[in-house]
Amino acid sequence: MFHVPDVGQSGSIVSNIVFFGLPPTSITYNEVPFEIPHPNSSGPFYCIIKGRCVGVVATWEDASPQVTGCSGAVHSCCPSVEVGVVRIKAVIDCGQCQYLP
Repeated sequence: MFHVPDVGQSGSIVSNIVFFGLPPTSITYNEVPFEIPHPNSSGPFYCIIKGRCVGVVATWEDASPQVTGCSGAVHSCCPSVEVGVVRIKAVIDCGQCQYLP
């Protein structure tokens, strides 16, 4: 289990996120930080567009706490990390990516 600080769009830490798989990597695109799985992670992968964290996670065990009970959360299964990153970047470009409480 790994604790990763969740950084909101303003750059402030809004909560601590717990990941059960390998530790994720945080990357930034157009000034929006998001998580991607550790390179050795295996799927299924989940793309979280709106949730307590934003990014691609490697298992439902990691995705569920970020979206379950989170009003307005948007997520989907994706076939690979690469596809998930393309989706996240497209949503960031449209201004629709959002960290939710």
